[in-house]
Amino acid sequence: MTPDFSRVHRFHGGIQPPEHKQISTTMPLQAAALPDRVVLPLQQSSGLMAQAVVSVGDYVYRGQCIAQVKTLEGQSSALGAAVHASISGHVSELATLPVPHPGGLQSPCIVIESDGLDLPVPDHVQRQDDWQDLEAEQLLATIGAAGIVGLGGAGFPTHTKLAGGFAQDTRLLLINAAECEPYITADDMLLRQRSAALIEGIQVLVHLLEPEHVVIGIEDNKSEAIACLRAAIDDDSCIQLVVVPTRYPSGGEKQLIQLVSGLEVPSGKRPIDIGVVCQNVGTVVAVADAVIRHQPLIERVVTVTGDALAQPRNFYVRLGTSIEHVLTQAGLRPQQLQRLIMGGPMMGFALTDLSLPVVKTTNCLLAGSNEALGAPGEEMPCIRCGECEAVCPAQLLPQQLYWFSAHQQYQKAASFDLWDCIECGACAYVCPSDIPLVQYYRHAKDELRVLTDEAQKAEQARQRFEARQARLTRQAEEKAAKRAARAAKAQQIQSASKATAASQPKATSDDSLSSNATPPLSESASTSSISPSLRSSQQHKIALAAAQVALKRADKQLAAAKARREEDVTALEAKVEQAREKLKALQNVSDTLSDTVSASVTPATPVTAKASGSSTPAVSASLKQLKITRAAALSAVKKAEKGLLNLQRATDATAEQLDAQKARLAGAQEQFEAAEKALQKAQLATEPTQESNS
Repeated sequence: MTPDFSRVHRFHGGIQPPEHKQISTTMPLQAAALPDRVVLPLQQSSGLMAQAVVSVGDYVYRGQCIAQVKTLEGQSSALGAAVHASISGHVSELATLPVPHPGGLQSPCIVIESDGLDLPVPDHVQRQDDWQDLEAEQLLATIGAAGIVGLGGAGFPTHTKLAGGFAQDTRLLLINAAECEPYITADDMLLRQRSAALIEGIQVLVHLLEPEHVVIGIEDNKSEAIACLRAAIDDDSCIQLVVVPTRYPSGGEKQLIQLVSGLEVPSGKRPIDIGVVCQNVGTVVAVADAVIRHQPLIERVVTVTGDALAQPRNFYVRLGTSIEHVLTQAGLRPQQLQRLIMGGPMMGFALTDLSLPVVKTTNCLLAGSNEALGAPGEEMPCIRCGECEAVCPAQLLPQQLYWFSAHQQYQKAASFDLWDCIECGACAYVCPSDIPLVQYYRHAKDELRVLTDEAQKAEQARQRFEARQARLTRQAEEKAAKRAARAAKAQQIQSASKATAASQPKATSDDSLSSNATPPLSESASTSSISPSLRSSQQHKIALAAAQVALKRADKQLAAAKARREEDVTALEAKVEQAREKLKALQNVSDTLSDTVSASVTPATPVTAKASGSSTPAVSASLKQLKITRAAALSAVKKAEKGLLNLQRATDATAEQLDAQKARLAGAQEQFEAAEKALQKAQLATEPTQESNS
């Protein structure tokens, strides 16, 4: 849909309540006196809460950042607004204190006691005229660092809203100067005094967003502000001023868009979805102050009005100033103060504590009597007159929303587009039963937020549980696969060992001189029959492998201690040195033992047969000893294979243990092969003698 600026359009519904704006426009805009103490809530936007970056006792300068919005990972977040010190002084308290809220809630706050000097941040740059050279990302970062939010009352972080417009094609940049709420004249007085600053802010936004059209929408009841704007707008400027009829709530974002362009924002959508970015007058001036003058948002224009004040007017008020301090400067008459409202009579909310601070969204303080403001009437049953539907600018069914909200059917209220309600109060204004409809809608929205939050937490818990179950199942499957692989490998080793044992030639018994195979010796018998030199060699290899493992373990312990930066590692160093010396000593005797083993398995010199042709007792004893040596070596091989198989099946076996056992198995196999060769050589040497005897 193409915007149409040829005429002023209309929106559905709306009302025309008494304006009462002239009360606060008779006196010029003035800066309020500096307070002795400010209370700065950390939650001053509709996004995330900021986190304090100062501590109690710190000295802070005017304009210094004292709280930033961060993610769980500690990174800066765009979904919130930073908070800055509005005066110079010392941080006296970080506490949870009452803040302006319809429900009277409390929030974490930073309290600063003024030193009376109002010193700015050192090396503060007064003005930056080359801001046109900045990239879009730099401009967004500057606006975000200044802590600017929507000053029309919504409090949405401005840099987040502009980032959405930058990411998409912006067809229309709309400056909202309507200010339709009765009593409020903050934007009107700001335009009269700082219309040039507004044009500067528009130029910054045009440089950032590059929109096709730039329009300022203003109601026709602000003649002086309109004249100031026309004088400030250059004849060659792309800015178009559109004057709309005075009708509440023409200052609503969606309503003003429809008035000036004829475009309608669909239900559940945002203006950026149709290519429109809308900014309040005060917000645009704050952008100019941040980008061009390097001033963060530490003050704002507040309309202070009502019949309980002797001198109602508009003030520049430092954020965090107590409401009582501001009302006092406007000539508060306590005896006439019966109702205090933050905001206007239509969308504002009542306050009962004058010590509450002024925050970024405080555009008006309305102090009046019940006679002037009208005391709330007694709520009566709905008579189904339909007046609320006729004036609803969002074209909703307020009566149905009321029934659903009152009977706690919040999901049904949401299905009737509850979230499209702008809470303008037009329905409650015309209700003959004095039903506070907006309060019901606000409560329903709060409950829906709670339900949504609980549903999100439940979904996150479900996802975490399912992820844990999947992880446990995967780990169990991996363990089972590893066990199966180890078992298969062990079975292969066992089968190979059996095949090797079956292929070995069977020794004959010289004692019985029969052809039957000698039965295998038991492990205990074989071990007891091992020659002393062979047994010593086996024990030495085992000790050598154990010494290697001990040295590796000591080295690892020493390295871990040094990584932890432990001061005293002397004992561990001594342990490493001792293990190294022991290993060296064992290696020195290795050659001697190897020679001894070789001598023990070397076949005896064949003895020639006697004249009688029979074998001598020396030959029979030599063959018997060689057979015993071979059987012991075979038993040692089987024992080493069994030990390796057990280690491979074990889940807690270390790599060092496996390597040591493999070394034992290799040594045993070498000894067995040597014994086997010696026995075969001796048997071949005796065969000619046996043949001649036969």
